[in-house]
Amino acid sequence: MSASASTKDGGALISLSHLDADQPRTVVLDLRGDTVTGHQARVSTAPNPQAHNTPERP
Repeated sequence: MSASASTKDGGALISLSHLDADQPRTVVLDLRGDTVTGHQARVSTAPNPQAHNTPERP
């Protein structure tokens, strides 16, 4: 599992990549004292683990 996070204008963007498709993962986010007032998620999937996104084909 790899992760990155950034904040801007009171919002946060958290990106996760899980390359071991055979093993489920549970993710817990520690916001270090902040609270979530709303959320949105986008899950990208593909027919095979070698697939990837590009700026032209997100």
